[in-house]
Amino acid sequence: MGSGIVVGVDPSAAGGSALRWALRDAGVRQLPVTALRAWMPSAVFGYGAAGMLMSGGDALEAETLAAEQLALAREAVAGSGALTTRSEAVLGSPAEVLLARTDAELLVVGTRGAGTLSRLVLGSVSSAVLHHATTVVVVVPELPEPVGPPERVLVGYDHSPSALAAVRFAADHARRHGAALVPVHVREQLWVEGAAGDRVEDPLAARQLLQDPSLRAALDTAGLDLDDVHPQVVPGQAADRLTSMVTPRDVLVLGARGQRGFARLLLGSTSTQCAQHAVCPVVVVRARP
Repeated sequence: MGSGIVVGVDPSAAGGSALRWALRDAGVRQLPVTALRAWMPSAVFGYGAAGMLMSGGDALEAETLAAEQLALAREAVAGSGALTTRSEAVLGSPAEVLLARTDAELLVVGTRGAGTLSRLVLGSVSSAVLHHATTVVVVVPELPEPVGPPERVLVGYDHSPSALAAVRFAADHARRHGAALVPVHVREQLWVEGAAGDRVEDPLAARQLLQDPSLRAALDTAGLDLDDVHPQVVPGQAADRLTSMVTPRDVLVLGARGQRGFARLLLGSTSTQCAQHAVCPVVVVRARP
């Protein structure tokens, strides 16, 4: 059995938003939530028969922080009292501790942290999680409260296998939360040749996107009503356009690897820019082999 939703805990505002987001999503998915705090020893007393002897104060501090943060989040999220939750402190670096939770259905982190989870998105922890996690990663910024269910789930689509995996997740997420699904295809230009030989904007681009057989199959798998699907085809650079389109009430879903505007998503700048600048939660989905 998987461990449900695992949240990296830190005392920052974004860390609190990540925990609250996870609890709300767990309420819809009926999954357990683990508030996970990594800790490193501040003192080493020496070596004995059992190996290295370390100060226990760090473990207690981490356990207390995780429990307190989880309690605060549960107080803020209606209905979370019925969820199965636990707080946990684990010895190790934040990246190692988070990446070890390969059985998690969702791995949730805040965009910026404090202490051992500091610089989560901009530093080495987020880079390690986004590059190496084998599960779905959700990066949550500081969100204004109260936050209800998402109004829209935007998903980057470029016809690649990982984009299709992202669409399947996004469609399921939209259906569960009663949100509109917005597949977004970003390309360099939207012009076609007009009758007089001039360039005119392609009026059928968005409609044609919905006719894509692979996209339709992904939507059918999720059982989402097509009336709730609103495709968009927009010109520009992927990260810039996507981050400009979202609001704090949205969720942005991206595939782990893509083509063209989404090329090298986890290894390049698109995921970093979206996770750093988007004002809504960003979900990164890795296609299964």
